[in-house]
Amino acid sequence: MGEEVHSQLPGPDKQAQSRRELKDVLAALQTLPEVDRAAVLMRADEGMSYDDISAALGISPGAAKVKVHRARLMLARTISRKENL
Repeated sequence: MGEEVHSQLPGPDKQAQSRRELKDVLAALQTLPEVDRAAVLMRADEGMSYDDISAALGISPGAAKVKVHRARLMLARTISRKENL
Protein backbone atom coordinates (compact mmCIF):
# COMPACT_ATOMS: atom_id res chain seq x y z
CA MET A 1 0.00 0.00 0.00
CA GLY A 2 1.06 3.54 -0.54
CA GLU A 3 3.11 2.56 -3.60
CA GLU A 4 3.14 5.12 -6.35
CA VAL A 5 2.66 4.02 -9.92
CA HIS A 6 4.83 5.92 -12.36
CA SER A 7 3.62 6.03 -15.92
CA GLN A 8 6.14 5.67 -18.71
CA LEU A 9 3.87 7.77 -20.93
CA PRO A 10 4.75 11.42 -21.52
CA GLY A 11 2.63 13.97 -19.73
CA PRO A 12 0.12 16.27 -21.41
CA ASP A 13 2.67 19.07 -21.89
CA LYS A 14 5.12 16.74 -23.62
CA GLN A 15 2.36 15.27 -25.78
CA ALA A 16 1.23 18.75 -26.85
CA GLN A 17 4.81 19.73 -27.66
CA SER A 18 5.28 16.56 -29.72
CA ARG A 19 2.11 17.30 -31.69
CA ARG A 20 3.28 20.86 -32.38
CA GLU A 21 6.68 19.59 -33.54
CA LEU A 22 5.04 17.04 -35.85
CA LYS A 23 2.76 19.73 -37.26
CA ASP A 24 5.80 21.95 -37.90
CA VAL A 25 7.68 19.14 -39.66
CA LEU A 26 4.68 18.30 -41.85
CA ALA A 27 4.23 21.97 -42.76
CA ALA A 28 7.94 22.29 -43.58
CA LEU A 29 7.76 19.19 -45.78
CA GLN A 30 5.01 20.85 -47.80
CA THR A 31 7.35 23.73 -48.65
CA LEU A 32 9.80 21.41 -50.42
CA PRO A 33 9.65 20.80 -54.15
CA GLU A 34 7.80 17.53 -54.82
CA VAL A 35 10.85 15.56 -55.95
CA ASP A 36 12.87 16.70 -52.92
CA ARG A 37 10.00 15.83 -50.57
CA ALA A 38 9.67 12.41 -52.21
CA ALA A 39 13.41 11.74 -51.91
CA VAL A 40 13.66 12.67 -48.24
CA LEU A 41 10.53 10.70 -47.34
CA MET A 42 11.72 7.64 -49.25
CA ARG A 43 14.96 7.76 -47.29
CA ALA A 44 13.64 8.69 -43.83
CA ASP A 45 10.25 7.05 -43.75
CA GLU A 46 10.74 4.03 -45.98
CA GLY A 47 14.46 3.47 -45.41
CA MET A 48 15.15 3.20 -49.12
CA SER A 49 18.71 3.14 -50.41
CA TYR A 50 19.98 5.97 -52.58
CA ASP A 51 20.10 3.54 -55.51
CA ASP A 52 16.42 2.69 -55.02
CA ILE A 53 15.51 6.37 -54.64
CA SER A 54 17.41 7.23 -57.81
CA ALA A 55 15.61 4.45 -59.73
CA ALA A 56 12.20 5.56 -58.41
CA LEU A 57 12.78 9.20 -59.30
CA GLY A 58 14.73 8.65 -62.51
CA ILE A 59 17.83 10.48 -61.28
CA SER A 60 21.40 9.40 -60.57
CA PRO A 61 22.34 8.03 -57.14
CA GLY A 62 24.53 11.10 -56.61
CA ALA A 63 21.59 13.38 -57.36
CA ALA A 64 19.45 11.37 -54.94
CA LYS A 65 22.03 11.91 -52.18
CA VAL A 66 22.17 15.63 -52.92
CA LYS A 67 18.37 15.96 -52.92
CA VAL A 68 18.02 14.17 -49.58
CA HIS A 69 20.84 16.22 -48.04
CA ARG A 70 19.49 19.55 -49.27
CA ALA A 71 15.94 18.67 -48.24
CA ARG A 72 17.13 17.82 -44.72
CA LEU A 73 19.00 21.12 -44.50
CA MET A 74 15.98 23.06 -45.72
CA LEU A 75 13.71 21.29 -43.23
CA ALA A 76 16.11 22.03 -40.38
CA ARG A 77 16.32 25.71 -41.34
CA THR A 78 12.56 26.05 -41.73
CA ILE A 79 11.86 24.42 -38.36
CA SER A 80 14.61 26.40 -36.64
CA ARG A 81 13.22 29.68 -37.96
CA LYS A 82 9.75 28.75 -36.74
CA GLU A 83 11.08 27.88 -33.27
CA ASN A 84 12.84 31.24 -33.03
CA LEU A 85 9.70 33.25 -33.74
